[in-house]
Amino acid sequence: MDFRKLQMRLKKQAVEAARTLRSYVGRTAAFLPGSSIQFGPPRREATTSSITDASVVKRHTLVPARKARREIPELADPPLDKWMAQPRTSDIREIFVAEVPQGRYWGRFNGYIVDRSDALLTDISPTFRPSDKRHDGLDQLKLPPLREVRGTVAVINTLFSDNFHHWLLDTLPRFDWLRRAGWRLGDIDHFILPNKLLRCHTETLELLGIDQAKVIPSDDQLHLRADLLLAPCHSEPAALPLEYNYTPEGLQFVRELFLKNNPFLRNQYPKRIIISREKARSRRLVQAEKANRLLAELGFEKVLLENHSVREQAAMFHQAECIIMPTGGNLANFAFCRSGTVAIELFSITYVPPFTYALSDEIGLRYYGIVTQTISRPRPDARGNDTDIDVDPDRLAEVVRQALAKWCFTDA
Repeated sequence: MDFRKLQMRLKKQAVEAARTLRSYVGRTAAFLPGSSIQFGPPRREATTSSITDASVVKRHTLVPARKARREIPELADPPLDKWMAQPRTSDIREIFVAEVPQGRYWGRFNGYIVDRSDALLTDISPTFRPSDKRHDGLDQLKLPPLREVRGTVAVINTLFSDNFHHWLLDTLPRFDWLRRAGWRLGDIDHFILPNKLLRCHTETLELLGIDQAKVIPSDDQLHLRADLLLAPCHSEPAALPLEYNYTPEGLQFVRELFLKNNPFLRNQYPKRIIISREKARSRRLVQAEKANRLLAELGFEKVLLENHSVREQAAMFHQAECIIMPTGGNLANFAFCRSGTVAIELFSITYVPPFTYALSDEIGLRYYGIVTQTISRPRPDARGNDTDIDVDPDRLAEVVRQALAKWCFTDA
């Protein structure tokens, strides 16, 4: 074993040992008098459905959990074929909103919710640990100092909500769940959002009519107690797109928000587009010049989405008949497509996420997943989702020709 590998192994063991020690101390602290406001973790765990006292948690059930059927895509290269070779059943989560009087929000991992009895509400406090493992929030030695906030505070922040894809498809529906539960957004005093607002966040707030002065930015050190905490459920797949579909209601809300009264729909965008990641640091198309030349012969135009607002992107995807793009956060724009749109997603073998698969049937996409087995690293330390995508341009062009011919586009 070389020195670098030994060093990494020892570091990993040290981190695990420290985590285990903290866990034992945290579990011991849970038996001390007082609450997690003073010391130690929340004293117990519960779910919103297990609490029957409405003065502690009032739960608004909006739509029950359901099942969905995922069909076989048009093309699924290995390893996509492992989970796409046969139709399969997936779950659609329940939609609900919890009202938590004197509820607390702790910004660790984008939001843990604690009720007035010092119970960590695990079903609205997502963690990276598997569901059958002890919740991370129950093993902490001390929470950050408490901040009191008057009025009604809505928890919008979710896992990865600082990412365009997760903001658009996982986080945005939470605004609609609040309205479905009877709350007018204008009557809510504060909204907990990601720590750094990007253009996609500010554009959304503008469309919803929410003043940015109402935003409370979340981070690991945020620990607040509100007169009333509103916590919408985590209804969308987030990091589990193989297990869960996006909710039809959530996708409808996102589509209507950005497509209704969208002035950019009056513009004429290319019907066939290839999305470029040439300005990104990873997952760029290695043989992009040749691929773009071959695809231009089939009527495709290159588009850099970072040059366009979210509403422009929505209009562009809504008008397109065929879209080719390397996998990445901007694939959330597939939610704006019309039924029957051909969606061709490009992957490196080192990173093959099934997010598009989770929304494909609900949108009605004709989906093609092309995976290159060649590993192309933009820098020596690049691994996993940092690698570039070295798809064979000739094969890509042939797949596109076949797709256009199959779906009877006039000039295929």
